Amino acid sequence: MTITDRVAAPLPRGRHALTRGEVHASQRTRLLRAMTVEVAQRGYAATTAAGVYQRAGVSSRAFYENFSSLHDCFLAAYEANVAILQSRLGSVSDRRDPPLQRLVALLDAYLSTITQEPDLARIFLVEVYAAGGEALAHRLAVHQRFVETVIDALADEKLSETDHFAVETLVAAVTFQATMHVIAQEHGDLRELRTNLVAMATRLCPWLQDFP
Repeated sequence: MTITDRVAAPLPRGRHALTRGEVHASQRTRLLRAMTVEVAQRGYAATTAAGVYQRAGVSSRAFYENFSSLHDCFLAAYEANVAILQSRLGSVSDRRDPPLQRLVALLDAYLSTITQEPDLARIFLVEVYAAGGEALAHRLAVHQRFVETVIDALADEKLSETDHFAVETLVAAVTFQATMHVIAQEHGDLRELRTNLVAMATRLCPWLQDFP
């Protein structure tokens, strides 16, 4: 069972010991997870607020107490999924390792998440492009955040403009290749893709191999 499948159980009926804040947080979490599943399964264009709050097991009132609109909920769910992916990438790199080994660790974490979390992958890589201009601007900002995450993990000193652009290109290529696999619903073994991406990275960023 994946993170995005785990829509939390409904709150107990009747009297309970949860505070108002705990109830609100639980409802919001369930709505974010439900939004991810609904969009992944139906597509953003066919997703409705009713479908989301019914899947989450909350009322329409609870939905609009948490979000101003379906689009607002989508953006929040998108950012929650980005945070999951970033936390996984941030926990795998060891600065004591050579840069190329750090890159392989980042790729393994990224591709394993795409494989293990198909709903997350769908909303992160595909459906965001159907959600309008604000979502697209957010997607571009997230891309830059990932570029900086990769640079911070790999580079032991400030990169030249040329090398910075090479890393941007590498991140874009990884994203595009992963997106094609998600669209084709090929979430299985991505080892061949990982091998090809590492080979491409050493051509774009030869400094990755300048260490024993």
